[in-house]
Amino acid sequence: MARNDSAWKSIDKLTVFLYVVLVFLGWVSIYAASYDYDQASIFDFAERSGKQLVWIGLSFVLASVIMLIDSRMFETYAYLIYIAFIALLLFTLVVADEVKGSRSWLTITESIRLQPAEFAKFATALAIAKMFNGYNFKFTQPSNFFKVVGLIILPMLIIVMQQETGSALVYLSFILMMYREGMTGLVLCGGICAVIYFVLGIKFSTDMWMGAPLGDSIVLIIICAVLVGVIYFFARNRTVARNLSIFYIAMAVITAILIACHVEVPMMYVLLGIIAVSLLYLLVVYFYTFSSRILVAVAVTIVSVVFLYPAIWYSISCNPTNARVSRCCWV
Repeated sequence: MARNDSAWKSIDKLTVFLYVVLVFLGWVSIYAASYDYDQASIFDFAERSGKQLVWIGLSFVLASVIMLIDSRMFETYAYLIYIAFIALLLFTLVVADEVKGSRSWLTITESIRLQPAEFAKFATALAIAKMFNGYNFKFTQPSNFFKVVGLIILPMLIIVMQQETGSALVYLSFILMMYREGMTGLVLCGGICAVIYFVLGIKFSTDMWMGAPLGDSIVLIIICAVLVGVIYFFARNRTVARNLSIFYIAMAVITAILIACHVEVPMMYVLLGIIAVSLLYLLVVYFYTFSSRILVAVAVTIVSVVFLYPAIWYSISCNPTNARVSRCCWV
């Protein structure tokens, strides 16, 4: 019993307080969003707010039960729990009904549905913690690095296949943990950029500009800016960064003049062409300098474009009447 008393005393009270505040605000928000004049009580179990209160109560009970379980059990069965939830994600992908364009919900009853993707997050965290706690584990070793990345990428891919890209995006938060363990800041920057690309793509997915989605054009322009930043700060080659900046400014001026003259500019092809020329220039620079950081800049740019574009053909197969879902299929 002493061990359990110690577990309760070791709780981070500030974190628990903040959690309770967020849960309360979420509960009130649900009540406000689904307010019904005929059923005005926030405790009415027939309304969404009442149902949410039931789940809040169950979550506190479950948290208390978890606190009573020996923590060594989670360490012992971390990989088994991870495998079980991967299997559940695959099972959901096969049998789940489509709900608002997503196949990520398991129907238990008419009023109860579960989303395994949410539970898979803590299973992934347990597996990563188990790996990091291994004897003589060094995250900076390439083999260990790719093992950790694999643990994160696998559930992400399955969740994206369920067309629940928003939940998959949450897994990028593990990048902060990897950065703390010694990962290069370039990868952290890449994760932040991926979030920015996704948000901008969603925000401007239905707006068209010069025959192309505005969100895609904005992302490609940001990729060019990021490339200059990587060359300047990471590769530490100010000359190349300056040359790229001059090239981009010149192309922007030429494009603006053509648009002002009412010339139809295929913006998507122009931006992709600019990036292609930039990569060719960097490859030439590499063969003169043999700087591995130049190759890293090339790889970052290619990955950024790949993050946005290889699924364009797949987006056509998504529901075209739901712009948000269609856009989620692109990423």
